[in-house]
Amino acid sequence: MAQGLLEKSLGHIKEHFAAWILLFLVFAGGLFIGFSAPQHLEAAEMSQIGVFIDSLVKNIPAMEINSLAEFRNSLFFNGGIALGIWFLGASVIGSPLAIGLLFYKGFTLGFSIALLLTNNALNGFIIILLTVIPQNIILIPAFLLATYWALSFAGSMFRKKEAGGNLFLPAFGRYSCYFLLILAAIAAAALLQGFLGPWLLKTFLNII
Repeated sequence: MAQGLLEKSLGHIKEHFAAWILLFLVFAGGLFIGFSAPQHLEAAEMSQIGVFIDSLVKNIPAMEINSLAEFRNSLFFNGGIALGIWFLGASVIGSPLAIGLLFYKGFTLGFSIALLLTNNALNGFIIILLTVIPQNIILIPAFLLATYWALSFAGSMFRKKEAGGNLFLPAFGRYSCYFLLILAAIAAAALLQGFLGPWLLKTFLNII
């Protein structure tokens, strides 16, 4: 079953290769620009960020981390972006703006990574490896899929309108169900960010 799903997914990507490349380039562009953005901060601001990160790493083993609050923050932030993409796709006319939200997600991730690497690359790399990468293994494909579905739904509605079709409600139901899967993936990623990431980081820092 898993092999069949993989083959079907690869076949879909090959069939719509240009669309997937475009979405990947949009996300990668946001990631790159976000990663470059801290270079435009003042030297004093960068120094303060570096001191804060160093202090954070040193104090994490003794800190009480509110995992539930971390979970909620991640769920609300990423869930909000996903719902924005869903709404823009559902509006049909606003669907091109969904690409902007995908770019924004890439930008925020790139900016966060760059800040964590500021001044002390080793500490920043440890935080990224243990608390950023795990949930983004889920989030990045989820947002790429969400944007693809939004654009695909809008395109199909436009074509059906041009052809005089009247199948909006069934298609809208399927489209919304797809986004329930996206929200479920975002919730899983939020669990990783809120509970697994802090535990991994505290365990690693206690060992060293």
